[in-house]
Amino acid sequence: MAKSWSFPTSPRNPAKIPIELSILSNLVDTWKEQGKKWKPETTELAFGETLRASGEVEDNDAKQNLYFKRQADTITEQNLKWTGRARFGTFKFLGFVYVTNEGYADLTDAGRRIITTKQPSIIMLKQLLKWQYPDNQHRGKKYPEETFRIWPFVAVAQLIKELGGLTKNEIALFCFTMQTMKDLAKVRKVIADFRVTYANEKGKIPKRRLVSTLRRSMKERAQEQGDKIPIDSFRDYADALGRYMRYTGLFSIDGNRIVITKGRETEVEDLLKLDLKLHPYDDPDTFYSYYGNPELPTLPTDVDPSILHNQINSLVSDLSALHAELNVLKYGIVRESTSPISQTLTEDIEKLRTLLYNLREEKKKVEFEIVNIRGRGPEKLAEAVEFYDKIINHQTFDDATYLEWNTWRVFVALDRAKKVKPNLIMDENLQPVNPALGGGPDLEVSFEDFHIVPEVTMRRSTDQAYYETYPVIRHVEDFMQKVNDEETYGLFIAPRCHEDTIHQFFLSWKHGGRTGKIIKIIPLTINQFRDIVQCYVKKQEFQPAELRQLFDQIGEALHTSQNSQKWNSKLPLIIEQWKQKVT
Repeated sequence: MAKSWSFPTSPRNPAKIPIELSILSNLVDTWKEQGKKWKPETTELAFGETLRASGEVEDNDAKQNLYFKRQADTITEQNLKWTGRARFGTFKFLGFVYVTNEGYADLTDAGRRIITTKQPSIIMLKQLLKWQYPDNQHRGKKYPEETFRIWPFVAVAQLIKELGGLTKNEIALFCFTMQTMKDLAKVRKVIADFRVTYANEKGKIPKRRLVSTLRRSMKERAQEQGDKIPIDSFRDYADALGRYMRYTGLFSIDGNRIVITKGRETEVEDLLKLDLKLHPYDDPDTFYSYYGNPELPTLPTDVDPSILHNQINSLVSDLSALHAELNVLKYGIVRESTSPISQTLTEDIEKLRTLLYNLREEKKKVEFEIVNIRGRGPEKLAEAVEFYDKIINHQTFDDATYLEWNTWRVFVALDRAKKVKPNLIMDENLQPVNPALGGGPDLEVSFEDFHIVPEVTMRRSTDQAYYETYPVIRHVEDFMQKVNDEETYGLFIAPRCHEDTIHQFFLSWKHGGRTGKIIKIIPLTINQFRDIVQCYVKKQEFQPAELRQLFDQIGEALHTSQNSQKWNSKLPLIIEQWKQKVT
């Protein structure tokens, strides 16, 4: 019997699910016609092969970047079977697919709906709301009804509401061992007590030690009781659960906590009032006809257009104020803005949801413009430079995505670029949801006389060279083509730059990339990059020419170095001498 529950960690980006379900939907009908049941030797392997092949198509469609990304040049049949089985397992966990009583793989109605709907976040929300233990996948054996009676999404959402948010550590340490909804009161108190203890620990190392000690105590206590609890995986589960909760649009990030999205508090409160019943789980066909029903549960906004009217009117009011603020920032005067609603609101729920979605996107766009203006200057630069500490010390909810987001903030704060374009996905609160998709660079920065293509990663060991070097070189090369070979520098930022990574960049600068063009990529640690931009926190004004001079000095050092190791060894002195000159 289980003592804890879990959450699937693949795919990390829930936006991939409609794409991959679409691939699966084209297979299941054929399998039925051919009499092929869900088995490793046939259908699991076929699904794994099809997923892998889908990611190899060269296509300009933005959706193509959501297709499956291969993790190795060659892969065994065993790994392909595992890929198909693992992805299917995630879809089954979420109620998008199931195996029929006859043994065939099939999509539920929810699985088919999320492929075609323009509002996939609503379908995902309904599936998460219905997610229960005990469930059909384990037939009540692993999660028996006499012990488990919990809706995990609802339980975690309740704690987020009551505690003003949850950190990844708090979810990992305290949430996955909840067994019933009655455990909420006890867990709420434990988290509140933990926060007091954590706050009283002075310094990063004691705080990390506290978390490690709690994790070790949980593991030892479980072993003493003969329980198998995957404590080492809880942090990964917390990361994945946070991503899927944010995909619903109802949750965002504030500092290192997942919180309710600003303006969506009433929606969450209404959802927490839903009267959910434990659904019979013995028979897969009957269970998944319920779990896979995209109409259930019935949300207040499914039946009451006045709720959507109120949300729309509130957004229109917010947009009016934001447009006024933006006009003052851009033109120095208040300009009357045109209402985005030109007629009486309809009673049609789907049309209202579409309008609401478009208004939220417009609000995000205007707020992005405001941030691009208000986010400039030494004070904002100091704030961004300091934030790198939280990333390095794993105090954000998603370190890799926040590294991209914060580097965007740095270049905005420097306040001399003609364009700073982040390619990561942000939510309604302009907090990062997912890193830039694979088809392009993390960030594009254009100054008057040159361009920078920053690429960031939290990888630091040999896998850094394997996963990062070729894509980074290709992204810089593609960008150079887009700007007609104007002067462009790639900028690679990581906690540590592996020697194999540095060597590949050394070669691309010395000998060129695919087309033979010289690809200039500067590898810097986060601390080195932070030291460079730190100069402009107190300095009166950032001068792009000074940064370019540093890059050129690094290039000169490369050409006078016999190998990549000697080149890399020169960088600290070059940076230090440059800092002394500009400060």
